[in-house]
Amino acid sequence: MKRHILTIKAILFLLAGWLMGCENAKEQSLFSFNKALYINKATLTLYKGEEIQLLVSPEENMTHVIWTSNNENIVTVANGLVKALETGFTDIIAIFGDERRMIPVTITLPEIDKVVARGGDGRLTLDIYINNDKINKVKAIDDVTGIETNMDISFEKGVFHLPFTGLSENDYTFTVYGYDAYGNQSPAIKASCKVTGDIYKTTLANRPLKIATQWGNCCVITWTNVTGNFIDLYYTNETGKEVSRRVEADLSHAILDFKKGSTLSYRTVFLPDEAALDTFYMPIISGIAITNKSYTLTAATPCEIFARDFDYGGEGIGFHDTNTSNTARSYRKDLGDDGSEAVRIDDATHLNIGSANAGDWFAYTIEVKDEGDYQVDVQYGTTGVTGIYSIEAGERKSAEIPLNKATGGWQTYIWCNVFLNIEKPPVFHFEAGKHRIKFINVATNYNFKSLKFTYISP
Repeated sequence: MKRHILTIKAILFLLAGWLMGCENAKEQSLFSFNKALYINKATLTLYKGEEIQLLVSPEENMTHVIWTSNNENIVTVANGLVKALETGFTDIIAIFGDERRMIPVTITLPEIDKVVARGGDGRLTLDIYINNDKINKVKAIDDVTGIETNMDISFEKGVFHLPFTGLSENDYTFTVYGYDAYGNQSPAIKASCKVTGDIYKTTLANRPLKIATQWGNCCVITWTNVTGNFIDLYYTNETGKEVSRRVEADLSHAILDFKKGSTLSYRTVFLPDEAALDTFYMPIISGIAITNKSYTLTAATPCEIFARDFDYGGEGIGFHDTNTSNTARSYRKDLGDDGSEAVRIDDATHLNIGSANAGDWFAYTIEVKDEGDYQVDVQYGTTGVTGIYSIEAGERKSAEIPLNKATGGWQTYIWCNVFLNIEKPPVFHFEAGKHRIKFINVATNYNFKSLKFTYISP
């Protein structure tokens, strides 16, 4: 029995060796078991002018191999020595007895990978990217003047910078070639850019400010146009750190970490194109007046928060309004908020929120100066008796408060706690710092004017 096991193991060992030999044969695609002929290259890719010696194994078979080229204008071969004469495609054939091997050959020129032209103020630079070590020099030709500029590369790889100075303000285009050790010229690459000057600089100006508004959750600065490529903002953040921030040149920008009561400055930045060498900066505009629509709770004085001053950010952030047929008023838009059209804010006389549906809500970020318990009151107006609201502060939620008594008119506003004799108005405990609250419209049919937070105990 033991002898049978040993025999089986031996067979398995030989089978494994044969399989491994098959696997190696796959890797050595030119291996011939019949003649034991191996050529060290299955394909060839050469630059024009290059030479390479092909090797045969076993070595003693080398003298018996007959070598030919399908196109001797492109490549020649003698005793396995391949010489690249011209660009193109052909095959080298190796014959050994009745074995015949065909080796595809590609002859190319060493190329420049890419050229990026970067313009500046009266100057430009050509950034030349080369990822092979076959190029000896580079030639750049001005397509307008025909002037040639050469730069030695010395067969190095990398990014090479070819500068031009003292240029007039204009558009420039260059044709760039590389040359190898044999003087072969690579395919041409075109590169263009704009050089700026005094004419361009006279068109630059700071973008005019429309308004800067401090909402509860951020400060929004809005301009009347989008002149420039970037805006540099200077302000103090909520930790008291002086901040310099560059932002994309949009019509408005919300500064989420702006410290209430701090100063705000900006300047417009111009970059003629993405790869330009020079950036142009306008003078800094400082002392920007900020319209304050944020609210602070203190122990000294009740804080009335107007319904219309909900947080910035639009649907899902500052509010949720299911009635998309509302007619937008100009109050929020005039303060730099173009994302609140869905909320109906009534005319300049009343400025209440109207036409809200059940499930609508409005968010307010408040700043609490004095920690303690604050009681909430709501000012509303209605001719009906079906309104209901609730308040959320973080994970805390008040009971639903019914507004079940008409005030005498849609624009007749009364604070609900006393008017409705509410026994347990909403009360929230706030620590000092920022807090986010939500006014939730549970049932409709009333106008919402304002909230009031009154300090009642530490």
